[in-house]
Amino acid sequence: MDHLTENDPQAAEKAQMAMDLIMPVLQHPMAIYFGGVLAGANGAPPLPKIAVLCDAGPDAPALSQSRK
Repeated sequence: MDHLTENDPQAAEKAQMAMDLIMPVLQHPMAIYFGGVLAGANGAPPLPKIAVLCDAGPDAPALSQSRK
């Protein structure tokens, strides 16, 4: 990750934010849904349809707060 973001501080910040969100979720059963890519309207970029479901059990409140 360091090599990919070494010349872009904003990318490094975004990558760290993503890792902070992803790593705790990986400790629990989860499912990922990918529903394809929707064409952007009026020249907007395409948007993927993605859902992540996580059975965090008693850790759910803490994980929910960490994404805000």
